[in-house]
This record gives sequence, structure tokens and C-alpha cells, in this order.
Amino acid sequence: MPTPVYCVERPQVCKIIGQPTMRLLLVIIATLFAAHSVVLAEPSRIALEQKQRAETARAARARALSSLYRDAAAAPVGAGLTLGQYLDRVNGVDSFKDTLETAEEIGGPRWIDAKTCQVQWEITGKRVYDAVKLIVAQHPDGPINQIKLEHASAGWIKRSFCGVGSSAENGALAQVQPAALGGQWEVVSKKSREEALSAAKMNAVRRLSDSISKVALDPHSTVGDTLDKEQQQSVESWLSSLPIGRVEFGRDLNVDVTLVVDEPQFFDVVKTAVTKSATTQPAHPAWATVEEEFYDKMARPVGRSQAEADLGEPKHAAVSLPRQPPVWVEGDLGSSGFSGGGEKEPLKIALRAESDARTKLRVRVEALPLDKTTTLGEAAKSDPRIAAAITRAVSRAKATRTEYMGEAGARVWISLDLHHVWEELQR
Repeated sequence: MPTPVYCVERPQVCKIIGQPTMRLLLVIIATLFAAHSVVLAEPSRIALEQKQRAETARAARARALSSLYRDAAAAPVGAGLTLGQYLDRVNGVDSFKDTLETAEEIGGPRWIDAKTCQVQWEITGKRVYDAVKLIVAQHPDGPINQIKLEHASAGWIKRSFCGVGSSAENGALAQVQPAALGGQWEVVSKKSREEALSAAKMNAVRRLSDSISKVALDPHSTVGDTLDKEQQQSVESWLSSLPIGRVEFGRDLNVDVTLVVDEPQFFDVVKTAVTKSATTQPAHPAWATVEEEFYDKMARPVGRSQAEADLGEPKHAAVSLPRQPPVWVEGDLGSSGFSGGGEKEPLKIALRAESDARTKLRVRVEALPLDKTTTLGEAAKSDPRIAAAITRAVSRAKATRTEYMGEAGARVWISLDLHHVWEELQR
């Protein structure tokens, strides 16, 4: 007979349940509870991923809008001025950007990979002309008039202006690499590069946090004085979750990481943190004045760090260059690449075709003789410096012709002055 189990709350029920049965019941309850927790956690995880993707897409759109402005701002408008210079003189930048925000988004956000989003904006020259014409009418004493604008715009009124912006989720930062690993970056390990990227991002977070800490809330206190430790950490956590807008690798092993910051949202985050802090609150902060100073003192969202080169024993023997340049230095090398259709954007097809052409060109460069017994490709296998020099040289090749073939794709021809190869080898 099983030993009875007694419970305090409901003895009339529990004491008729045997101990083995009770254990089984507890296991079932625990299993159901765990399954319920998983079900609850899954929507939460999905919601977080959707929020991150939305933030990344928003950041890409903002960068595309900035790119679109730069493209349009370079257009001539008369009196020797570009559109950007004219708008600066008449304080018309904000008004013009309102027009750009009505531009057409081509194809919606494109996810280049699981973490990186790209957005393309486009606006016709006619709409740009109409917007500028209105601004000119509002500034009759400005440096240009309608006649000058009409004459200067003849070269661009029938074209379209385009802006492309990309952004990556924070989780993608560790995978970012220099576009062409070369020079000093050849001797940087994956671990060192990832550490430098992470340190650069945290440097950007600290710079932003430190800069707004000096903002005055009243004559006697600042944001930094008022935020308690918990709320300070919440602000820095929010900054750390921002999408990555740009990563730049320098030749001196410096790496810069730019965060994409929505300034009004950043201000709201800090304002909320201030009101939640356990420290003594300012009596009546003039938030409009605080916000103005906030934007003035906010640092650029860029952080920098430096990677460490691997100074261990060289893995390959250095190859000596001949004293005299090879005879091929006086020539050129060309190549062509092809990319099939399947994309709505011709530019993207052409870029893939150009990449294919550079891959083929590198093969031809590596086949060049360095001396009587060794080709550049063979030397590159023994000496990373030569491999890096080839990479840099191939990147200097110029596109000489692009042929679009509709749905069939595109072909791109490139050419490389071989003097550039010798120059890079001697660096």
C-alpha cells in the first residue's frame, strides 16, 4: 500500500493520493509549466527580433535620405553655386529636406543578409527643380533668380537623383571586415579585429553618454548629477542596442564605428531616465531649453579603437623584389565580368559584374612573372605583403565600359595600369 501524502492546504484531497502518483503529478505539472514558459518566451523573442529589424530599416532609410540629399546638393543652380551651397546661404536646407522625404522608396527595404538592410530613395529632377524654384521665390534678394535656375537646371531637370543607405544590426558588427584586407590588416587576427570593433562601439556609447551628462537641468544640477547608477546603465544599454550605420578601417589599424541615433528619441530616453532616477529631482526643469542644449552638446555618434597586430613569428618567408621593374610594368591588363538578371536595379547587377571582372583580373595579375622563376601569385603564397599589394592594385582598376542587356544582365569591362601593381609592391 502506498504511503499517503498529506498537504496542509487541502488535506481532504491530498491524503488519498499515493506518493508515486503524487510524484508523477508533480512531473506533469512541471512539464506543463515549462512548456507554457517556452510558448510565452517565443512571441517575446519574435517581437524583439521584429523591433530590431524595424530599427535597422529605419536607420537605413535615414542614411538613404542623407545620401539622396548629397546627390541633389551637388547639382548646379546658377551663379557658380551648387544647390547645397545655395540652400546654406538662404537657410533653406530644412525646407528642401521636407521635399526629399516625399521621395519614392524603390522596392522597399532589401535585406542583404540576415542582419544588414539597404534602402534606396529616388526623386525626379523635376520635383527637385519645383522645390528649389519655390525657395528662390521666397528669397528674391538671394544669389540666384528664376532665370539663372532655369538655365542651370537644364543639365539635371530630366534626370533622377538617388540615395542608398545601409544599416546593420548590432549582432552583425563582429562579422564586419575590411573590404580589401591588405597592408597592416593582413597581420590582424580575427579575435583582435572583433575586439577592436567592440571597443570602438563602446567608445561611441561612452562619448555620447559623457557629452549629454554636462547638459544643465537647472542652475544647480546637470543630467550627469541627476542620473542614478541604474538609470545611467539604462541609457547606455539603449545606446548599445542602436543599429550600426558605418564602419571604417584605417591603414593605421584604427577602426571607426558610427551608430545611427534618432536624436529626439535619444532625448526622450534620457528625459525618462532623469524622471525615474532615485536622486533628488530638479524642481521644474525647462525641458524645451534642456532639449536645445542637449542637441548642442551631443557628441557625434562615432567611436574609435585600434586593433593589435599579430607580432608573433612570421608564418611565411619574405620575398625579395627585383631591383629593376619587370617589362610588363609598361602595359595594361583588362578583364570583363558578367552578371545575370534577376534584380530590378541595373546598378546592383553592374556592381556584381564588376566584382566578377576584378576576380578574373586578379588571376591575370597573379600570372605575371616577378622574376625568371616565380610569378606574383606564387610569391603571394609565401609573402602576405605581396598578396595585399595585389589586392590594392586590383582595387585601382577602372571600369571602362558597362553594357546593360535588359533581363539578360550586364557586362562590365575594367582596365588596370600595371604601373599601379609595381607601385603597390614597393610600398
